[in-house]
Amino acid sequence: MRIRTLFAAALLPALLTLSACGNGPKNDGVASVNGGKAKGTASPTATLSQEDAQLKFAQCMRQNGVQVEDPDPNNPGKISIKAEGKGKGKVDMDAAQKKCGKFLQQGGMGGHKPTAKELDQMVKMAQCLRDHGLDAKDPDENGGMRMNVKEGMDPKKVEQAQKECQQKYPEIRK
Repeated sequence: MRIRTLFAAALLPALLTLSACGNGPKNDGVASVNGGKAKGTASPTATLSQEDAQLKFAQCMRQNGVQVEDPDPNNPGKISIKAEGKGKGKVDMDAAQKKCGKFLQQGGMGGHKPTAKELDQMVKMAQCLRDHGLDAKDPDENGGMRMNVKEGMDPKKVEQAQKECQQKYPEIRK
């Protein structure tokens, strides 16, 4: 089973995606919410609180077959997803995200392309994670970030690396 933790940034369309490497294709089923990529039937605006938006996103993802925990109010912006990517009998994370990403946009998360300065900070964040031994990819032009967590890696080590890097680059989480 793959475990992904999404960190929703209020002003950035970046979500840091953690995926536990298991059996299956390398990049299968990675849920990523990148500003402007999710299409809804209406043009969403910031009409929900971030907490409500994350809760609605989690509920929608569950309705679309993705096992998602409700957001932790003590860790704002973190959404944990447990699923096994695409393939026969597998969950299509991308399709679920396209249906549900509108809720994050309604909470003011995502919706704009990061500036050059924001992207630079995100690249530095990815490098910080790599310096801690994690397989973090540089963000794409929309601010989407991915990090593959190797099977058997200590989750506490991963969480500690995240905390240290987020403290070093707090503007990414604003």
